[in-house]
Amino acid sequence: MANFFYFDANGNKNGPHNEQQLQTLAAQGIITPSTPLETDGGHKGTAGQVPGLKFNAAVPPPPAQTSQVAPQAGGLFCTNCGVAVSDQSVACMSCGAKPVGHRKFCRQCGTGLNSEQVICTKCGAGIGAATSKVVQSTHQQAFCTNCGSPVSEQAVACMSCGAKPVGHRKFCRQCGIALNPEQIVCVKCGAGVGTAGASRSGGGEINKIMAAIGGSESKNKIVAAILAFFLGTFGVHWFYLGEKKKAITYLSVCLGGIVLSIVVIGIFAVLVIAILALVDAVKLLMMSDEDFDMKYNS
Repeated sequence: MANFFYFDANGNKNGPHNEQQLQTLAAQGIITPSTPLETDGGHKGTAGQVPGLKFNAAVPPPPAQTSQVAPQAGGLFCTNCGVAVSDQSVACMSCGAKPVGHRKFCRQCGTGLNSEQVICTKCGAGIGAATSKVVQSTHQQAFCTNCGSPVSEQAVACMSCGAKPVGHRKFCRQCGIALNPEQIVCVKCGAGVGTAGASRSGGGEINKIMAAIGGSESKNKIVAAILAFFLGTFGVHWFYLGEKKKAITYLSVCLGGIVLSIVVIGIFAVLVIAILALVDAVKLLMMSDEDFDMKYNS
């Protein structure tokens, strides 16, 4: 096979797609044996001429889906999978990931990139500092905790149910097996699930906060901001978010300042921590839900 392929979608050139992506499109029925193809070397033919490509004849190519990935005027490309997206898209409708921040495809023209490139050789757009670490971590798969469908680990929305793929308790995030309300670990893969439903119903929000501090419950942005505002000088909000080093630093400075309050420096230390906690509360409130979940719930 060639390295990259382009296929005709309602008169528009869609791509580039690598061999694995082409096989996925064929299995989903988006391309058929008669779909016109063109390689990155300029060779033209049909999808049926590609050796080893397996098609799913039971799934016809849906017109609505092909129109979603067709390039639009002023549109851009997903840097994770290379499919054309609107410049206002918050999630790619092909792979479910955020369409920016990856280094596999050019944002401006959709050309495939390698880990060392800092500019696109086709359109000249800047790509960013070269790194192989990002490329190595892009193929990991997870599951939507709301419906159990496979999703990219970087997806901000599930393409099957439309919900955020994290924060629910219906399916395991690691293996996709169905869960019951009482489970705290997955019986298939052993991954932590969260506190049991009985303890949540009896203890209300306090139990949820304590479970989150223990790392077994999804974090809530509003709860974190409230903790930062009222108890931030003791680092409680950082304990809640799992940032134990920051939490211990806040707590140590605050307690040390209280002990040394007989001198000016002790009062000054407590005042500084109080200001920092207030700033933390404002930052948490201003953070988008997607960024909060990616940082503290994934």
